[in-house]
Amino acid sequence: MILADIVPDGDFNAMGKEIWKPIKSYNADYFVSSYGRIKSMKKNKQGILKQQIDKNGYKRITLYWFGKFKSYFVHRIVLESFVENTENKKTVNHINGIKDDNRLHNLEWATHSENILHSNRIIKTAINRCGEDHQNSKLSNYIVIKMREDYKNNKKIGEISQKYNIERSLVGHIIHRRAWKHI
Repeated sequence: MILADIVPDGDFNAMGKEIWKPIKSYNADYFVSSYGRIKSMKKNKQGILKQQIDKNGYKRITLYWFGKFKSYFVHRIVLESFVENTENKKTVNHINGIKDDNRLHNLEWATHSENILHSNRIIKTAINRCGEDHQNSKLSNYIVIKMREDYKNNKKIGEISQKYNIERSLVGHIIHRRAWKHI
């Protein structure tokens, strides 16, 4: 039974239909999809298998073959099944930086160096967001400017803290430019 091009349970996404391919070395017992799902076709256990997330945030799957269990990274199974590694690169890179997003269009072969550089670019982009652009920001650039103006106009840190409902220590850091330095 070949599952290629079958769309189970009516699953569709923006990339088109889900494609299934047999996992190499496992005959037709296990299949992997372009969505990063693993399916067992064994007589005693058929259906989508549950994946575990390891301590580093990557999805793993345990497969059974000839009396032995073996654990694999799902991202590696997906890429090995769908994309030939013509340049013999040893690492799988998650393009969007999300470790458990194992959809085929999010994976690519990379060298270890390429993977590290990509990771650093993603981290640097996230770190460089500051001020109101940072995802955890509770203040706006406008409020920070107003706080500094209030301090220049002889308002005390305690008064500014109460006015804007912000802790005194944070007001001090903002006014003395130990925080929100970019403004």
